Amino acid sequence: MEVIYFMYSQDLVKRISDDTHLSQKNIGEVLASERNVIRDSLKSGQEVRLPGFGVFCVRSRKAGKIKNVRDGKVVEYAARKVPAFRPGQDLKRALYKPKKG
Repeated sequence: MEVIYFMYSQDLVKRISDDTHLSQKNIGEVLASERNVIRDSLKSGQEVRLPGFGVFCVRSRKAGKIKNVRDGKVVEYAARKVPAFRPGQDLKRALYKPKKG
């Protein structure tokens, strides 16, 4: 199997299609719908929980100040909401590789 260090949406569609023998068009539509549902849920304040995989949620960031390193001016930024992802236990276990020694 070819080592891929990153995966585009079309690569994901192809791999799912190969695994399930469903058409790439259908898989693409399902994934697009999934992204829309997740986005709309987050916009309405809901978390999206995918057991074993993780939780998509919205976090609040406080307003603050940051210094522009080029000119030294302090710039203020407003409080805002940002999307976040918390991995589930199954995903964490799949990625965890204990050190031997």
